[in-house]
Amino acid sequence: MKLKIKLKLQSRWTKVVPHCLENSCQVKGLEEGKEYEFRVAAENLHGQSDPLLTTEPVTAKWPFNPPGSTGTPTCLNHTENSITLAWSKPRNDGGTPVIAYQLEKKEKGTDKWIP
Repeated sequence: MKLKIKLKLQSRWTKVVPHCLENSCQVKGLEEGKEYEFRVAAENLHGQSDPLLTTEPVTAKWPFNPPGSTGTPTCLNHTENSITLAWSKPRNDGGTPVIAYQLEKKEKGTDKWIP
């Protein structure tokens, strides 16, 4: 069985692969940030099925996102001129491992954060 996959550009459908022999297929050449609709029809020796469409448009983008928020920082220890903070890792790493944390400070009563 072959699958025919088409993508909707404006108001017309464009074939994106000649014949897909599996039930998944990578579609290349999309523009990042642009929305696309897809439809797929199965084909055998006796003809082609009715196509089914994606339930909602798909935005072309990297499969990664920024990580989720960390846990609330808490004070583990402090001296007159230092503090040791701890926090929990984000529940969601966005699809790639967290490589660092950015820690900033500001004096109470000011609006300026200092890295």
